[in-house]
Amino acid sequence: MKNYDKKNNFYEGLAAVNVGFKDVETDQVYDPREGNYRQTVSEGKWGYINGAGKEVIPVIYEEAGNFSGGMALVKLNGKNIFIDKTGNKLHDFEYDNVWSFSEGLAFVRKSNKYGFINTGCREVIPLIYDEVHDFVDGLAPVKLNALWGYINTKNEFVIPLQYSNAGIFFGGLAKVSRDGKFGCIDKEGNEIFPCQANELNILGAGLIETIQEDKYIYFDLSGKQITPPYCYSNQFYTGNYCIVGNGESGKRWHPFHKMIGSKWGVINNKGIEVVPLTYDNFTDASEQMKRLTPA
Repeated sequence: MKNYDKKNNFYEGLAAVNVGFKDVETDQVYDPREGNYRQTVSEGKWGYINGAGKEVIPVIYEEAGNFSGGMALVKLNGKNIFIDKTGNKLHDFEYDNVWSFSEGLAFVRKSNKYGFINTGCREVIPLIYDEVHDFVDGLAPVKLNALWGYINTKNEFVIPLQYSNAGIFFGGLAKVSRDGKFGCIDKEGNEIFPCQANELNILGAGLIETIQEDKYIYFDLSGKQITPPYCYSNQFYTGNYCIVGNGESGKRWHPFHKMIGSKWGVINNKGIEVVPLTYDNFTDASEQMKRLTPA
């Protein structure tokens, strides 16, 4: 395989590669998916290889995006275009920016307004929104006049504009906020958990994790509370089990080297204390968790 100075991950069987790569930082920009960040652009030229390492699209582009929906956004001679997997030009790029496709639609921006195009690069949702996120489960969060709601692919509001912020759906639920407090809703707009938590996460372990008054409390996906409050949780980093603790040294931001006076144990994703909170330190509870059969 030819040597390249930079290789990105594979998407739809192709990976962007670069010869002469060098990162150059520019001014801070805003990305709806990433928030504010310091933009980094690259020098050199880009092309694409397949899984066998063969260069299938020549290294001629100033910029090269990942393939999504059978196409990728590239820059050639200072102009943004879409290409297919053979390198053929599909469409000139008439927007200020475009993001990758999700469920057949990609959001685009022009003059600080957002809308959506389909894989044929036809504008199917007009650029009228102040901010948007991806379509997931047929719904996309959109912001208009400082409030967030959810539209379907026909640009119809399924959940009206009413939230300070709104995230994409995950496991049939979406995280929303109102007046600085977090909750979550289902796809019909029902509040599974009201906007009253200081922090909230919808976990892949099938739980809603909330932080209220500096305590961790877990709920199932129907909104039923399944654990008492804990001072500390390691947030199911190990899958369907996590270490929890109570007491002063179990509090969220307490240094780990000061572990005297707390009790530690393990809960599973059903909220059951599979290792009771009887251990005097985090390390002993961690050793007990390692002995558990994966849930």
